[in-house]
Amino acid sequence: MKAFKSLDLHGTEPAMQKPLEEYPGFLGYEVTCSELVLGPEIAALNEINWRKYFELADESVVPLEIELRLTNKSIKFKPADMMFSLGNILDMVPSIEVQKDHEYGYNIFFLKNGYTYLQVEADIKELVKAVSGK
Repeated sequence: MKAFKSLDLHGTEPAMQKPLEEYPGFLGYEVTCSELVLGPEIAALNEINWRKYFELADESVVPLEIELRLTNKSIKFKPADMMFSLGNILDMVPSIEVQKDHEYGYNIFFLKNGYTYLQVEADIKELVKAVSGK
């Protein structure tokens, strides 16, 4: 996971700083696994109660493998290894770049260079489908 680098110069007054929503490729951010701010491209993530998912999956030893058809990739993870962080899962999705804001502790989600919003939406739908068991 990359460290987040603000587009504003250090020392800029908070009221003058550029809002995250205006950053190129911004998709959303995670304060905690149950406190998410999501753009329309990844809003399907709201269909899952992530806190409950991590709590129930905490004892699971079976990894979850997800085929991401549009990006032609697969990801595999054990929910128990994700440390109750959706950002840790999204960091494996090829169309998403996750950056960690160490000052505030947020995971911020961006469109990865070379991918489209359509690919992100498809990847997120596959992830939600696999996690929800649908």
